[in-house]
Amino acid sequence: MNFLHKIAATAGLLTLAFGAAHAQNKELVVGSSATYRPFAYESPTKEIVGYDVDMIKAIAQKAGLQIKIVNTPWTGIFAALNNGDVDLVISGVTINDKRKQSYDFTTPYFEARQLMMSAMIDDHQDAVSDLEVFIENPDRVRSIGRQIAAALGGRVQAVDWQQANSTLVNAVEIERNVMFLILALIILVASFNIISGMIMLVKDKGRDIAILRTMGASRGMILRIFMLSGASIGIVGTLTGFALGVVFTLNIEAIRQFLQDLLQVKLFAAEIYFFTRIPAQIEPGEVAAIVAMALVLSFLATLYPSWRAARLDPVEGLRYE
Repeated sequence: MNFLHKIAATAGLLTLAFGAAHAQNKELVVGSSATYRPFAYESPTKEIVGYDVDMIKAIAQKAGLQIKIVNTPWTGIFAALNNGDVDLVISGVTINDKRKQSYDFTTPYFEARQLMMSAMIDDHQDAVSDLEVFIENPDRVRSIGRQIAAALGGRVQAVDWQQANSTLVNAVEIERNVMFLILALIILVASFNIISGMIMLVKDKGRDIAILRTMGASRGMILRIFMLSGASIGIVGTLTGFALGVVFTLNIEAIRQFLQDLLQVKLFAAEIYFFTRIPAQIEPGEVAAIVAMALVLSFLATLYPSWRAARLDPVEGLRYE
């Protein structure tokens, strides 16, 4: 393809059309493809405007002719001329010898060249500039990228998907850390509930503790009793939460669908969140860390109430009984 010419009309048909228009006093139908800004395009009011339209209107006004602009698909401009659907065409076409045999072209008022360009690497156009590698485990992309760079003698720069999307990856990482902190605070609040509950239990069982002490129970025995009582609360609660969390994670998409049907609302719309289903993956390491933290905090929460129960004086416990 050599040149892209803007033609004002097909000259032979233009002369015939002008003559016919004078003889029959009719308006000329001008075809133009309204898909090529800024030469010809549709305005918000659906009117065809552009450089081509301005030019043909100026020519028609100077010649004293009436014209009507119609939107003609570019692929059908020559067929429209041959079938008589339009009297003339103003459009951008490539002028070649074959078309010159069938049509006469006016002098182009605008010429555009089509060029192809490619990056030059060490003065060799056929050199490889990019190589994309897919791996099975995306989490190992950093180590594999270093291996590839080392295998190629360090002459390449390995850019993985995490580096290419560093903003998004960092945002997700921050969100995960914040969520872990929020979860830790929730567990801490639950631990305070264990403390308050155990303190209330110690005060309520003060008479029973005093009786056990008078029957020969040592402070260590009282300490262990209340520690086992508080720890059992933490263990049962942690295991229950662990089971519910795993079940919820494995069935999160079914739960979403159920809530959508129940509430008649669209949860996590694909147009906004860019996924058709909620992705969920259980990380055993993170789950184990959360369970261990919950057990440790619940165990620590039993120390102070158990210590208060162990140091209770039997005489004070039975004074008002």
